[in-house]
Amino acid sequence: MSYNFDQLKDRRNSECTKWRVGENELPMSMADMDFETPAFITDAIKDRLEHSLFGYTVEPEDFLPSIMDWVRDHHQWDVKREWIRFIPGIVKGIGMVINVFTKEDEKVIIQPPVYHPFRLTLEGNGREVVFNPLKMREDGYYESFIGDYETQGVRILEDGSREYKDAYLFQKVYAGQKLLAYHEAKPGVDGYRIDGMVLRAVNGAEKRRIKGRGFHLLDDEKTYISDENGCASFRDTNLVVTHLLELETASNVMGDINYNGSVYIKGDAGGNIHVKATGDIVVEGFVENARLESERGVLIKKGANGNGEAQIIAAGTVMGRFGPHRYHLHPF
Repeated sequence: MSYNFDQLKDRRNSECTKWRVGENELPMSMADMDFETPAFITDAIKDRLEHSLFGYTVEPEDFLPSIMDWVRDHHQWDVKREWIRFIPGIVKGIGMVINVFTKEDEKVIIQPPVYHPFRLTLEGNGREVVFNPLKMREDGYYESFIGDYETQGVRILEDGSREYKDAYLFQKVYAGQKLLAYHEAKPGVDGYRIDGMVLRAVNGAEKRRIKGRGFHLLDDEKTYISDENGCASFRDTNLVVTHLLELETASNVMGDINYNGSVYIKGDAGGNIHVKATGDIVVEGFVENARLESERGVLIKKGANGNGEAQIIAAGTVMGRFGPHRYHLHPF
């Protein structure tokens, strides 16, 4: 039997709890599938409805055997018929069990992350919740000594906008400075099922080896050291240490700039200047009528707000504020 998992139905205005949200909102908090119920289930319900009498009923003869067969086939566990009891729902079942096997103020263990009613049901019945968190797989990771390479100092504000005041594309470094240290993945720890069967752990995954230039590895093959004075940037698995040109401002008075490395402009860039760099370009101030061309990334802290045109050409990241005037952003 085949199913079309690409066909979704609009469940709004159908008394569906999950979809009682705004027109442009998506519900992400409820584990309620939006796929149609398989035909063999709806057909069985239709057949039962044709009988048209719905008084008190008992469990069908094949109800418990079907559960026993499913548990045996999927988990190799032989469940006895007398072990099974019908309950109207998982959460109500938890409440029944803790009231049978525990008393008020006694401790009950849960293993987060887990469905939040597990905790609420225990607390509502006067039990003390003891958290025994599941252990996450411990993958290998790079410890950075040149800033947070994931956020690069960009801060997300409450309204969803980005604040670039503390953003960066590189960090100034000196020869011999420690840049990164790799921490190896850790082996997993086996667990056990309630019947004693071992649940084999999954070992942590190692990160890919760093590529780039301007650095060397120590003998431990885990510590990355800068080869020169300049600036360092780390993105994905690429670490680059290059020369750094620092300027107070940049305008056509000084002539165009073509630099083998990264350029850091502490003030504004304007006056029809052309700045070209094999590394990153960072402008702390504003960009006005300038052409910035980078083989890596461009960061404009205060924004581009000049009259006329500016051109920003980069092979990598382009970050910053951009005003209402005309600016051309080109892929490299």
